[in-house]
Amino acid sequence: SDGTTDGTFLIKKINPINTSSPSEFTIYKGMLFFSADNGTNGRELWITDGTTNGTKLFKDFYYSKSSNPSGLTVYKDKLYFATTDSLNGRELWRSDGTIEGTLLFKDININGNSSPSNLATYNNKLYFSADDGVNGQELWVTDGTEEGTLMIKDININGNSSPQEFKEFKGKLYFSAQDESNGREIWVTDGTASGTKMIKNIHATENSNPYGFTEYLDKLYFYAIDNINGFELWSTDGTTDGTQLLKEINSNNELIYYPCELKVVAGKLFFYGLNTESGLEPWVTDGTEEGTHLLKNIAPGSWYSLYSKYTFANYNNKLYFRAEDGSNLDELWVSDGTTEGTKKIHPEGYVGYEPLGCQSDFKVY
Repeated sequence: SDGTTDGTFLIKKINPINTSSPSEFTIYKGMLFFSADNGTNGRELWITDGTTNGTKLFKDFYYSKSSNPSGLTVYKDKLYFATTDSLNGRELWRSDGTIEGTLLFKDININGNSSPSNLATYNNKLYFSADDGVNGQELWVTDGTEEGTLMIKDININGNSSPQEFKEFKGKLYFSAQDESNGREIWVTDGTASGTKMIKNIHATENSNPYGFTEYLDKLYFYAIDNINGFELWSTDGTTDGTQLLKEINSNNELIYYPCELKVVAGKLFFYGLNTESGLEPWVTDGTEEGTHLLKNIAPGSWYSLYSKYTFANYNNKLYFRAEDGSNLDELWVSDGTTEGTKKIHPEGYVGYEPLGCQSDFKVY
């Protein structure tokens, strides 16, 4: 789409019988790389220049089966990703944008799948999670060379730490990981083994499952579960003492909802809040407990108005999102951060149909 009705069209029917379900869209060297299934080769790596003839299978890594390329990330002018072939299993690959220059980068697990995931760039290096067959799924890094690709630290010596949710903040890389004694908690690394450590054990007996790391007003905000307040919004300044609950919104700890989203718009932080009084609704905060409040109870008497991840978008310093106000219609809403300025937008020609499907996402273009 170029943003007009006439300029919005199907580029190519990739799978003539079923859905190709394109995903993993990544721009590299002026082309759009993505994963798709044409019904013949399985899910493989595709490429497009925006034309029908220029939309084609880039490489079939696993003949007669799906290679499922994922985690496409541009690093040092190369495209890195995880994919599966019949010889090496699921490993880390690299491409220079040509078929002959698309090669296995490193066979991390020579006896099975290293299953690289959660690729993230930080401090001129590429970080990811991988399993070498000995230490489990742990924190890895590469400088773009095979010899410079190594495990940083075996966080969970008895199993998988499965690091994820990577977010750079104050010159360090924050993430979620699970060690052998504390469960899944918030961790940080400076790229060294000694500098990779847990910030705080939020849940004393189980996993706090921190996720949604979002920087706002010199702090990192995230959702987590503790053994006192349940599922709530937290923040950290990078220190143990500075990692604290923002506000107890839900006094009924049995009510837990996953997943949710955080979005900074016009100097405020918007998020999903859940309690027994209003259900699951949009909330807003200025970073203080007293400045954290319900934005609007869109569906009074209902358990929720929000129920899908990735519905918040920042456009022209306003918050756009999808919600259901009790009319059983999932529609587009906009907010300037005030209750009275949070309104439903009717599309042109609206006649009471549901304009947004269950998988709707928003992209500013």
